[in-house]
Amino acid sequence: PDFKPHPKGLVLATERLQFSTAECVYVGDQECDLQAAANAAMDSILIRGTHTPKNLTHHSVVENFSELKELLIR
Repeated sequence: PDFKPHPKGLVLATERLQFSTAECVYVGDQECDLQAAANAAMDSILIRGTHTPKNLTHHSVVENFSELKELLIR
């Protein structure tokens, strides 16, 4: 199997939902999540979790699902 950061899983999911990767946003809490999204040409959001490395940064960061909701509504 192809594990993240390989984009295969993300691409397959978008195809099955009949969306392009450009129409989707991937939300993850690990560096491999952000890399997989980039490899799939998909926008991404970092949501900080208990296992998220403290030094991990990204252009879109939220601390919880309430912040994620607000960011997606914009």
